[in-house]
Amino acid sequence: MSEKHYVEALPVTSGKHHWFGYYDKFPWDATGRYLLGLESTFVDRQPTGEERAVVGMIDLQDNNRWIPLDETLAWCWQQGTMLQWLPSAPDRKIIYNQRDGDRFVSIIRDVFTGETKTLPRPIYCVRPDGKRAVTLNFARLDRRRPGYGYPGVVDAWAHDPHPVDDGIFSMDLETGESQLIISYDLIRHNQPNDTFNEGQHWVNHLAYAPDGKRFVFRTAGSMRSRTRRENGWTASTAPGTMAARSGCSPMTVSSRTLTGTCPARCSPGPTTARWACIT
Repeated sequence: MSEKHYVEALPVTSGKHHWFGYYDKFPWDATGRYLLGLESTFVDRQPTGEERAVVGMIDLQDNNRWIPLDETLAWCWQQGTMLQWLPSAPDRKIIYNQRDGDRFVSIIRDVFTGETKTLPRPIYCVRPDGKRAVTLNFARLDRRRPGYGYPGVVDAWAHDPHPVDDGIFSMDLETGESQLIISYDLIRHNQPNDTFNEGQHWVNHLAYAPDGKRFVFRTAGSMRSRTRRENGWTASTAPGTMAARSGCSPMTVSSRTLTGTCPARCSPGPTTARWACIT
């Protein structure tokens, strides 16, 4: 019988409450010395729009010293503040979300010099090369999926179930230039069946493929029956194809133009049912 070996788990923070964020982000820098984290004074309720979390890192080679770097108003328990090392400078630069007045933005920070750059939109998922990110309306996500979005900003399309000017955006992390690549209206007109079109639409769980050429996302909609239906898609930030996972005919995406059809019920995709149509 083989002998079992267990990896020892050691606490690296103490005192206040510390956590990192969603499971698809990596907290270690390229050297393995610094571990990113968030700090709060409470854990037993949802944050309000005026309660800040501390953005910081732990020096694992200096007695696990906690190093505060900034404070943010754009955070939640489920997904943190999208804090992560910037892939184009993984040994010194981080990116995370922040609130600036009545809008959410993102910050690129050099953790050693303190130099920062503010981008006009928050980020959801950064492309593996660190040059672009896809993002969404976190105020809408907070309304429709509390615990995943951020409180404190009014959703400008709160009364529009499928706005033509809101949806998934792609942003250049160097210039801050962004464009709407998939609107809620396009999503609404390409759902598996008409029951998806009855209520408010929102998106969540954007994730790039390792080569950065495509990304997946999940759409959801509220029904009059007070149930929620969800559907998963793959898409390209450049002109390409968008299709439900799986069993759907391709939907061409070029700027704001999307055409195609999807059967009434999608079977699980070959990789995972997570991004399949759930009815």
